[in-house]
Amino acid sequence: MKQNQVLVSLALFLLSASSFATDAPYVCAEKAYAGRYGADQAVILCSGATSNAPVECAEKAYAGRYGADQAVLLCSGATSNAPVECAEKAYTGRYGVDQAVRLCRGAQ
Repeated sequence: MKQNQVLVSLALFLLSASSFATDAPYVCAEKAYAGRYGADQAVILCSGATSNAPVECAEKAYAGRYGADQAVLLCSGATSNAPVECAEKAYTGRYGVDQAVRLCRGAQ
């Protein structure tokens, strides 16, 4: 009996995970839009998202030295905070903010 309960729980988890993956761009955009980003920025940020990583990355960037548009450009398509971490290293080096954003967009 316990084995059946485990299998049912696993099946329900997988269904909910696949549902999130399907809805991930929408969920991400809703989180962005409910925060500090406009509808167009939310769409750019979260198009093709597989999680909330783009909006989480953008929030980290915006809390630092980047404006909203720079954060959206830097973090659109992000799967982690790698783009903002890369940009911070680039900025403290020899690159300006806009250069750091362009350089690190898409970092994994």
